[in-house]
Amino acid sequence: MSIFKVTRYGFFGKVLTGQILTIHIFSLVRTFNREEFYLFGRKIFVRPFPLAFSQASMINSVFSRQNRETLRQQSKTKTSMPPESLTPDLNEYKSFLKRKVILLMTDHLASVGGAETRIVRTADLLSELNFVPMILCQHNAHTASQKFPNLILDYRDPHLGTVIGKWIDEGLIHGIEFHVKNPRVLYDLPLFDWKDKIMLGAQIHNLFALTKELKQQFEYCHSCL
Repeated sequence: MSIFKVTRYGFFGKVLTGQILTIHIFSLVRTFNREEFYLFGRKIFVRPFPLAFSQASMINSVFSRQNRETLRQQSKTKTSMPPESLTPDLNEYKSFLKRKVILLMTDHLASVGGAETRIVRTADLLSELNFVPMILCQHNAHTASQKFPNLILDYRDPHLGTVIGKWIDEGLIHGIEFHVKNPRVLYDLPLFDWKDKIMLGAQIHNLFALTKELKQQFEYCHSCL
């Protein structure tokens, strides 16, 4: 076991720590306007908010209208026939007609890869079960997954949780399954608030372990390796 350990968290808050055995040596804290570097618990350096994170907000504002329109159109998708067990009650019938949108959220999709293949299989299965699978990522170069509705966001946006939270509050999505290659974005999302509103699940596609606190926010959490 290595005596020196570096741990990365989300894009905001305490994003990086380093320790020797149980002694914390340094940490990097990122707020919404600056970065602070600590050594043995003392602040020794401050620098302005990185430009890339400000640009992420601008990028997401450009995609905002397109993403919302895609969500609205998909949430209106109707089924053809209700199940035989459904009562003739009109409200129940209307509720069934509106198919549930499930967001498959990952970071980047490459042209080929095991995670990419599993995401497409999951989306196909959801479609067979009469759900509406939609893929949310930062960049998609995987052709097979582009047959499903795709949404694009930059996860370095400080307001990412607010953007997705509005989709939840407006009833545009009914569940999120995180296909995690890198867990950083999970630390920045208000999962505790979301889990009482929609179903949250996680499929892990890499060699890392989520913290106990993160796992408690999900209905299920499986490793795909």
